[in-house]
Amino acid sequence: MSAGPFVRMVIRKYFLLSLLIIGLLYSTISALSRSTYSESLVYKFLNLQNDLSPLITPHEVFDEYTISKKNALTTISNSIYNKLSNPELANSSWRFTKGLINHKLDENIDSRYIEQYLQKRQTEHFYDPRITLAVYLKALNSAYTEGSNKIPFSWEDWTDLSYLNEFLNDDKKISCADFMSNFDIKTKYEIDPTLKSSSYLNQTFCLDNEEYLKTNDGKFRDNKLLPGFNFHQRIDEKSNFIGQIYNAKSYLLSYAPPPTFIYFLNDKGTYYKASPVQSTNMIDNGMLENFKNTDSFSGFDPIKEQKSMNTNYISHNKNDFAVLLKKNKNFLYEVPETKFDLNYSETFPHIFTNNAQDLSTHELLFKESIEYSDSILEENLHKYFKEINIIFPATYSGHKLTESGAHYDSRFFSGLLTEMPKSKYTPRSPHYEKLQTDVSSSDSTVKRRSVILSNMIHTILTTTFHEGLVMIPAHGSLLAWYFNSGTFPWDTDADVQMPIEDLATFCLNFNNSMIVQNPRYGTSKLYVDCTDSLTHRVKGNGNNNIDARIIDVDSGVFIDITGLSLTHDRISKGYLNNIKSWLPNVDVNTYPHAEKVSSTVGRTIRQKPVYKPKTPAEIEKDNIAYEIHKENRLYNCRNDHYYTYEQLSPLRLTLFEGAPTFVSSESKAYKFMLGIEYKKTSMSKPVHDMYVFIKELALWVHADDIYYALLNNGIQINSKMKQSALRRRKNVKGATVFEPYRRNKAIVVSELVNNSLFEITGETSFHSENYRNPMLNIIEEVYHDRVYTAAHQKEMALFDYSWQWKVPSINSQVDISSDWKRLGQWMLEDHPPKKMSYFDYLISTEKEDKEKLEITKTEDDSNEDV
Repeated sequence: MSAGPFVRMVIRKYFLLSLLIIGLLYSTISALSRSTYSESLVYKFLNLQNDLSPLITPHEVFDEYTISKKNALTTISNSIYNKLSNPELANSSWRFTKGLINHKLDENIDSRYIEQYLQKRQTEHFYDPRITLAVYLKALNSAYTEGSNKIPFSWEDWTDLSYLNEFLNDDKKISCADFMSNFDIKTKYEIDPTLKSSSYLNQTFCLDNEEYLKTNDGKFRDNKLLPGFNFHQRIDEKSNFIGQIYNAKSYLLSYAPPPTFIYFLNDKGTYYKASPVQSTNMIDNGMLENFKNTDSFSGFDPIKEQKSMNTNYISHNKNDFAVLLKKNKNFLYEVPETKFDLNYSETFPHIFTNNAQDLSTHELLFKESIEYSDSILEENLHKYFKEINIIFPATYSGHKLTESGAHYDSRFFSGLLTEMPKSKYTPRSPHYEKLQTDVSSSDSTVKRRSVILSNMIHTILTTTFHEGLVMIPAHGSLLAWYFNSGTFPWDTDADVQMPIEDLATFCLNFNNSMIVQNPRYGTSKLYVDCTDSLTHRVKGNGNNNIDARIIDVDSGVFIDITGLSLTHDRISKGYLNNIKSWLPNVDVNTYPHAEKVSSTVGRTIRQKPVYKPKTPAEIEKDNIAYEIHKENRLYNCRNDHYYTYEQLSPLRLTLFEGAPTFVSSESKAYKFMLGIEYKKTSMSKPVHDMYVFIKELALWVHADDIYYALLNNGIQINSKMKQSALRRRKNVKGATVFEPYRRNKAIVVSELVNNSLFEITGETSFHSENYRNPMLNIIEEVYHDRVYTAAHQKEMALFDYSWQWKVPSINSQVDISSDWKRLGQWMLEDHPPKKMSYFDYLISTEKEDKEKLEITKTEDDSNEDV
């Protein structure tokens, strides 16, 4: 090689190296410049008008340079968490609230509303939980001063019966016979309208006003507030869902007995306990007038009334887990084995050895229920719980219904959540004003249901935890906890389990009682209902797999409770093979396996199964199974889910929906349970039906929202689905959008953030051409979840090293210790539910919809002027 070319090659290399160095310096300076100025420049470019916008806007989602980077989503996630940790956000918007904010009616500010309330209650049904709670707490406090805890009670004061108002005018009242013909009810009998309603009482379960007012229940009711029909239970025949609403509201008004007790929850596991007595409503019995006539009257505020309660009558269980766990420091609970093998007379000797006259009312009711359960044969057990009984499939308002009603209790049903908020049959706040024109509402089925379940779960888990009763998330609720310590957004109910002894104790003290949420958090009311077959611990006819339910008084949504106990219920060979690894001493080949059950068993109460008496050989097999289960400490619920003692104890403290509870201390235990019930992939799969799990936000996001985020950014989806169906946001599945989302995570999340920001602030800079209200507002969701998400991340990092959903950056964004002793102590403190209160949700979404309509009118008027 000659000298000339060699020199040129060296010069060229040095030149390229110099360019590289200069390029790196330029990139570094540029990056530094971006980190210093990009936020203010982005905000200036966006021309933000709302004072809230800079507080919640992560500028990175508008920075193409950031979005193009490999770790863009982590950067965006960190920015979102950092922004939403700002204490200035608290109560800056209804979306950023913790606890009940609309808790007070001030005499000076709200005098007109208070007067309207009093007037309406004279002639129609009208419900405001703030007034009810304040008046009843004051009445209880007055009773305490007289050495009693008895207070008058009427369901008219505690539930929204306004659906019945359309029947209250004399020319609108309808008879039982009219009702049975008006709501698509297919009766197998003819009703002669000339006969009295009592002639058909055993078929219709209904009395007309004239006959009803002569009954013991009727003496507490005002004729002008009765709709004409009065049901004392759910009608047996199927009807449309509207008929089921009226059926439920009529039952609550006319026949529902008062709760055995009312538990008014307070802070730190304490409560005030009342014994309600059947009465007329608080307008007619003078309770409300007495409340108003005090010198200190300044309005209605349940939080104020709670603080004024006589603390000498506050209750607190000495078995409170918060007290126990603070002592042992490791936040573990060893469940006594005896809790899974219950002998009622030994556990409750006072109740089963004393005469009836020596027992309190709730003790006597418990004793009678257990004795009834003991007296009835397994094959003769009726189905205890009654869900709504609607005609399905069916159409409503021109479209097909999407739910059958199986997840609503028939007594407290207030409408199908999947039809809300557009349906006429939608629960509203007392301030609701019907809009003349539809707007793109922030209210939705998903949000309503999430808010209801969050407050329910928080209330009942808080109650049982401080009562020293084990109640743990199970089935789908346990799987939901695994991901982010909250419910799935698609959940229609929740599931919990209790050792049989704790379940029995819970039923003794809480059955047929109402638990009222701490008014600092909301106005939810939970009705507790336990079956009358608790002593039956095997599946039997399949009608009573659920032992108890926690029912939301405002909606009929429920939480299922199942008890775990030692039984002779034999396991199938396939199931035993699946759980064999936890039963090393059980011989699968010699175990007396369960035979296959006929498909006719346990279908519905109308399909009564035919049973063959057990042969001596089968009874012997049951006895052998019982001894094997006892020796191996194997327990099950009535729906044939089996668990070993090692899977159930010790339990570790955790949070679910912000409330303290327990899970197995061994991650391999709850992973095994979930793997058996679902699949092992259920814990690692980020897609379910119409949702995708965004790991960096620890959040489930609706596939519709992701689809439109992709669409707005010109990203194609390889799908056989018709484009018309996609445009209607119908039938878009998580699996459909997951792959394009995975390849464009930062772009998709940026678009989701943009849409969420527009919904909150209304900034035109955030408005996209194809904007639709998000199914879930991720800014709002992350704000409410972020503290609990961080706590869950820290907990799982300590105890589940193979957990797939670790996001280390989330830990650093929330000021909670990663040390287990400090984290556990933090978990034992009082925390609000993950979601806002249902009452606040209704008021706030209705107010926002009204404001949207006013803005639209203003814009239309401006256009006309032009």
